[in-house]
Amino acid sequence: MVDLLGRYSNLRALQEELTELYKKMEKQPRVTREPQVAVHIHKIEMRLGMETIQQIVADYRDGFTSTQLMAGHGIGKTSMLRLLHEAGAITPGRRNHRKRV
Repeated sequence: MVDLLGRYSNLRALQEELTELYKKMEKQPRVTREPQVAVHIHKIEMRLGMETIQQIVADYRDGFTSTQLMAGHGIGKTSMLRLLHEAGAITPGRRNHRKRV
Protein backbone atom coordinates (compact mmCIF):
# COMPACT_ATOMS: atom_id res chain seq x y z
CA MET A 1 0.00 0.00 0.00
CA VAL A 2 2.86 2.35 0.83
CA ASP A 3 4.45 1.68 -2.56
CA LEU A 4 1.17 2.36 -4.33
CA LEU A 5 0.81 5.65 -2.50
CA GLY A 6 4.35 6.66 -3.48
CA ARG A 7 3.79 5.93 -7.17
CA TYR A 8 0.41 7.54 -7.66
CA SER A 9 0.38 10.41 -5.22
CA ASN A 10 2.32 13.51 -4.36
CA LEU A 11 1.43 13.21 -0.68
CA ARG A 12 4.94 12.54 0.59
CA ALA A 13 4.05 13.40 4.23
CA LEU A 14 1.24 10.86 4.25
CA GLN A 15 3.56 8.26 2.79
CA GLU A 16 6.08 8.88 5.56
CA GLU A 17 3.39 8.61 8.25
CA LEU A 18 2.17 5.33 6.80
CA THR A 19 5.70 3.98 6.62
CA GLU A 20 6.31 4.85 10.30
CA LEU A 21 3.00 3.31 11.30
CA TYR A 22 3.83 0.14 9.39
CA LYS A 23 7.20 -0.11 11.16
CA LYS A 24 5.53 0.31 14.57
CA MET A 25 3.01 -2.39 13.70
CA GLU A 26 5.79 -4.81 12.74
CA LYS A 27 7.42 -4.34 16.16
CA GLN A 28 4.22 -5.12 18.08
CA PRO A 29 3.71 -8.75 19.11
CA ARG A 30 0.95 -10.53 17.23
CA VAL A 31 -2.16 -11.24 19.19
CA THR A 32 -3.55 -14.67 18.55
CA ARG A 33 -7.04 -15.55 19.68
CA GLU A 34 -8.45 -18.94 20.36
CA PRO A 35 -11.40 -19.84 18.15
CA GLN A 36 -14.69 -19.45 19.94
CA VAL A 37 -16.44 -22.68 20.76
CA ALA A 38 -20.14 -22.86 20.07
CA VAL A 39 -21.89 -22.82 23.43
CA HIS A 40 -25.45 -23.27 22.24
CA ILE A 41 -26.46 -26.79 21.23
CA HIS A 42 -29.14 -26.61 18.57
CA LYS A 43 -30.32 -30.19 18.66
CA ILE A 44 -33.09 -30.23 21.26
CA GLU A 45 -32.58 -33.88 22.18
CA MET A 46 -28.94 -33.24 23.06
CA ARG A 47 -29.64 -29.99 24.86
CA LEU A 48 -32.44 -31.33 27.06
CA GLY A 49 -31.48 -34.96 27.49
CA MET A 50 -33.76 -37.99 27.47
CA GLU A 51 -34.84 -37.66 31.11
CA THR A 52 -36.08 -34.12 30.56
CA ILE A 53 -37.87 -35.11 27.36
CA GLN A 54 -39.59 -37.97 29.16
CA GLN A 55 -40.66 -35.55 31.91
CA ILE A 56 -42.02 -33.13 29.28
CA VAL A 57 -44.07 -35.91 27.69
CA ALA A 58 -45.36 -37.00 31.11
CA ASP A 59 -46.30 -33.43 31.99
CA TYR A 60 -48.11 -33.03 28.65
CA ARG A 61 -50.06 -36.21 29.27
CA ASP A 62 -50.91 -34.94 32.77
CA GLY A 63 -52.58 -31.85 31.31
CA PHE A 64 -49.93 -29.19 30.76
CA THR A 65 -50.27 -27.36 27.46
CA SER A 66 -47.44 -27.28 24.95
CA THR A 67 -47.27 -23.51 25.43
CA GLN A 68 -46.70 -23.92 29.17
CA LEU A 69 -44.03 -26.55 28.57
CA MET A 70 -42.18 -24.56 25.92
CA ALA A 71 -42.08 -21.50 28.18
CA GLY A 72 -40.86 -23.56 31.12
CA HIS A 73 -38.04 -25.20 29.15
CA GLY A 74 -37.07 -22.28 26.92
CA ILE A 75 -37.65 -23.95 23.57
CA GLY A 76 -39.78 -22.95 20.61
CA LYS A 77 -43.29 -24.06 19.80
CA THR A 78 -42.28 -26.07 16.74
CA SER A 79 -39.54 -27.89 18.62
CA MET A 80 -41.92 -28.68 21.47
CA LEU A 81 -44.60 -30.01 19.14
CA ARG A 82 -42.03 -32.10 17.28
CA LEU A 83 -40.75 -33.62 20.53
CA LEU A 84 -44.28 -34.47 21.65
CA HIS A 85 -45.18 -35.86 18.24
CA GLU A 86 -42.05 -38.04 18.06
CA ALA A 87 -42.79 -39.36 21.55
CA GLY A 88 -46.31 -40.33 20.45
CA ALA A 89 -48.00 -37.86 22.77
CA ILE A 90 -49.54 -35.95 19.88
CA THR A 91 -51.29 -37.73 17.05
CA PRO A 92 -53.02 -35.99 14.14
CA GLY A 93 -56.48 -36.54 15.65
CA ARG A 94 -55.61 -35.72 19.25
CA ARG A 95 -56.22 -32.07 19.93
CA ASN A 96 -57.54 -30.90 23.27
CA HIS A 97 -59.42 -27.89 21.99
CA ARG A 98 -62.62 -26.93 23.72
CA LYS A 99 -65.68 -27.07 21.55
CA ARG A 100 -67.39 -23.76 21.04
CA VAL A 101 -71.04 -23.71 21.96
